[in-house]
Amino acid sequence: MQKKKNGQEVIAIELNDGKIITGKQSELLSASSAMLINALKEINNIPDDVHLLSTDILEKIFEIKKNTSYRTSYCLNVQEVLIALSVCSSINPIIEKTLKNLELLHSTEAHATYIIEKTEMNVLKSLGINLTCEARI
Repeated sequence: MQKKKNGQEVIAIELNDGKIITGKQSELLSASSAMLINALKEINNIPDDVHLLSTDILEKIFEIKKNTSYRTSYCLNVQEVLIALSVCSSINPIIEKTLKNLELLHSTEAHATYIIEKTEMNVLKSLGINLTCEARI
């Protein structure tokens, strides 16, 4: 498991076929959100250079969140990314197919190098992902 680099949050998931997929926090996405998108791309054989969500859509959601949130971190969480994917699925059949395969994440194992917020943890658990976290030291 990759450790935090420069304070960056990282999470990894082991898919049912044994492949390890990671996600790291960025300005726009939480580590869990990045991991979810990367795992969905792997499951659906979508090339890494194909973006499921356009940067424009992510930035618009990010901007609204930044202007309406009391938090200091505005990156999109798992639930927000799933909602954005759902909205985009009506015009993009690849995303629609990808969302239908969310069930393939059931019974997978994930580990985070940080304590995941309860909201994200609940969404990951509802997807059937077994999750462990490390406390910050």
